[in-house]
Amino acid sequence: MACGGNNAIALLRESAGKWQVAGAVPTAWFPTAVALAGDGSLRVLNIKGVGNTDNKKGAFNSRVYEGSLERIPALSPAQLAAGTREVRAANSPRFAPAGGIANLPSLGIQHVFLIIKENRTYDQVFGDIAKANGDPKLVMYGRDVTPNHHALAEKFVVLDNFHTGGAISFDGHQWLMQGFVSDYVERAFAASPRGYAYNMADALVVAPTGFFWQAAAKPLTVRIYGEFQLPARWDPVRQNTVDMNESDDLSWTEYWKAYQENRWQTIVGSRSGVPALAPYSSKRYPYPTLSINDQIRAAEYLREFAELEAAGQIPQLTIISLNSDHTNGTSPEVPRPRAMVAGNDLALGRIVERITKSKVWANSLILVTEDDAQDGVDHVDGHRTLALAIGPHIRRDAVDSNHYNHTSMIRTIQEIFRIPRRTRALESARPMTSVFTAKADLTPYENQLPKVALDEMNPPVAALAGRQLWAAKQSMAMNFKAIDDAPAETLNKILWWDAKGWNTPYPRLVRGKDRSGER
Repeated sequence: MACGGNNAIALLRESAGKWQVAGAVPTAWFPTAVALAGDGSLRVLNIKGVGNTDNKKGAFNSRVYEGSLERIPALSPAQLAAGTREVRAANSPRFAPAGGIANLPSLGIQHVFLIIKENRTYDQVFGDIAKANGDPKLVMYGRDVTPNHHALAEKFVVLDNFHTGGAISFDGHQWLMQGFVSDYVERAFAASPRGYAYNMADALVVAPTGFFWQAAAKPLTVRIYGEFQLPARWDPVRQNTVDMNESDDLSWTEYWKAYQENRWQTIVGSRSGVPALAPYSSKRYPYPTLSINDQIRAAEYLREFAELEAAGQIPQLTIISLNSDHTNGTSPEVPRPRAMVAGNDLALGRIVERITKSKVWANSLILVTEDDAQDGVDHVDGHRTLALAIGPHIRRDAVDSNHYNHTSMIRTIQEIFRIPRRTRALESARPMTSVFTAKADLTPYENQLPKVALDEMNPPVAALAGRQLWAAKQSMAMNFKAIDDAPAETLNKILWWDAKGWNTPYPRLVRGKDRSGER
């Protein structure tokens, strides 16, 4: 029996008319099919094989892997016993304690805000933080573009060894929301034959273990803004949403003008892609389209936050999607990539500032990360991404190089609220205890303005030539209505050249080491 999530084959033995597991043997990455040959040997088909790397030493390009077909000879009883021990050990890793605060509930944190962004690596944003492990040559959206990201990282803790759980939005959002992904997601990763359900609007992408907060002994109060959401707009007369299609989106310029004129409230909204989560989801917060700027998202969140604060009803767990840092490439009639990233930065700063000046700040924790890194430029790994931990009990002016990832962040939330782990990935995840301190610092945060105009537009095609013209045409051909439908390798190059100069060679990265050349 192929056990994909365990990277193993389970062997069954019949006894008294019943089949029982006799043991297991390890395989390569995610076995999906197995056949028994006449000589007792096994043929195993692995979807991801042993993975593929640039340096052949294990530092992964996040989107590249290769399947494998392996032959496992007939096993002796001793070999089966040894294989069973190896499978058990591989699936129950134990990490050394990271230090810091082991008993997270003792800090009295009552409100956690999880903010999920889109598709940036660590080096693209934080490579210029000198005290941490970054490559300044790879920075694309530095301090002028992301002053709030930089200030929050440097005031609190720089996490320079934080990695995504997934490779693209199709699995990245699900690792964050479930601490796991369904069998279908792993099998359908490359093709997504039922549609690109990063928003989990397909029942097959929801793992049977459910969402990470659902096992709490006492149900948590949860509020979801943007995550899992489908197109809709708010109708103030009905006090409900009106369904719409992605094709009904207005242009970025129209939404921006509506924001400037303070009339955006009735042209945005969302409906839950997961029916069971509809009661917990904001209907007035925009669904994750790149046509709507993150200033509208911040404004709507802050509007409802004020209402909830006044009523003393700030949820225990808040999940917020801010996705404009994905960008639209260099398509004409939309902002330049750096403008969209700057807008995302400003929205984050506005939200963080408001929380730090609220009644609940003393008992709050804000966690920020990307859903995936899209294998953008990063000198360590294609999965390394940015993460922020913000709160009165977070260390100040610190660098933390402990290895953490998406499941570490979710496990941390579970530790705070004493939520039992229902997946092996969360059970074995390393809580981020090292970022916490017992002594509280209630100093509020002051939002910073980027030095980039948020409505700086890409130039029209008629004004372009050479590589810049090619990039605009490529961007225009990409489907930005569906997050990540754009080919990552092409888009990453376009974003690099737009940020670094159209004649600057795209880096050829040897993961885990310095760059070995350019292309």
